[in-house]
This record gives sequence, C-alpha cells and structure tokens, in this order.
Amino acid sequence: PLCRACELELPSNQHPCQVCALDLASPDLICMDCQRQARSFTHCVAPWLYGKPISTFLKQFKFTADMHVLPLLSHLLVNAIRQDIETHGAPDLVLPVPIHWWRLVRRGFNHAELLAKDLSSHPSIHPCQLQVKPSWCKKIRLTAAQHDLGLAQRKSNLAGVFSCDDRVAGLSVAIVDDVITTGATAENVSCALLAAGAQQVRVWCLARTPNPS
Repeated sequence: PLCRACELELPSNQHPCQVCALDLASPDLICMDCQRQARSFTHCVAPWLYGKPISTFLKQFKFTADMHVLPLLSHLLVNAIRQDIETHGAPDLVLPVPIHWWRLVRRGFNHAELLAKDLSSHPSIHPCQLQVKPSWCKKIRLTAAQHDLGLAQRKSNLAGVFSCDDRVAGLSVAIVDDVITTGATAENVSCALLAAGAQQVRVWCLARTPNPS
C-alpha cells in the first residue's frame, strides 16, 4: 500500500510505555501513570503515533467510509500484532471495541470491527489464529464522543457502559481499536471483560496519541 520510502516517513512510536504504549524518551520503561495505577489490561500494542498522515488515513476510513483505506490500516498494524503473538502467544479471542447501536445505525459500520476482521484474514496471520467475536461485547449506553472531552470527562463518560458475554470466562482477549488517547476506552472494556471472567486482556490499536510532555 505504501512504498518503503513513504513508510519510513510515518510517525513511529519508537519508545512506547511497556503497558499503555505512551511514547517515552527511552525504551523499555513504564510511564508514571501506569506506575501510579495498575491497568486492567496487561499491555498495549500501538506501533504509530497519531499524527499526519496516520490521522488522515483514519479520518478517511472512519468518517467518510473510504474502504480503500482499510487494507492500508491492516498493513500498518499487522507486523506489530504478529510480533506480539510471537512474544505473548495468540489470544483466544479478538474483540473490536463496540459502538452503541444508534451510532452504528448512523455511521453504517463499526470501524474497529472492520479492522479486526481484516486483520484476522491478513496473509501474515496464520489462518484461524484470530477468532473475532464482535457480538460478545456491547456498548449499552449512548455516550458523548470521546474526542470532545477532557481527561477526567473521558473516564466518567465510559464508566459502566460496556457489557460482555460470560463466554469470555477463562479466555485471553485482545481488544482492537483505531487510536488510544488516554486509555479510558481500553480500560473500561478491559474491566468489563475481567468482570465477565476473562483471564487477561491486551490492547491492539494502530496509533497512540503523542505524549503531551
């Protein structure tokens, strides 16, 4: 989808926090937020920083339904996922972050679900290695868009809005989303999964919002 020269120009997340993938000054560190308060997920994979042209690709896909961009997004994420599988093993289940049914009706698709399904069938992933079950997690309350809110509001906005099927009990789960900003969405979905009996949860997303400091 991209030539090698253009791919080298993309904003790589070179030194991610070992837990939440926040970009740090040095490798193999854990950010202060993750040191102060444990996350419900074990770790987050986010190979890129959210900035141009990654942000442009995602907006084309998410807000204008440009499906030609989907293979590119999968291509940019699949190598990091393959490395994560080699290091930590394949998850038993892949769950795209759900959106509320009303937003699904208005948009026509769940971008995270399409990304998860495209990744599961990618030639770089072993066939049947990733089992995608979108219906096993639901967003049960319509909330304000996260990108319009501050840090504290993001956390309270999503409290208790996700419900997970108890068939996740005992399973290792990977959550798929496009961008992780504060980690509030990933944290709340992870909490719902653990409450339903999941053994452990990891996060796979394309990009991480850059560290403001």
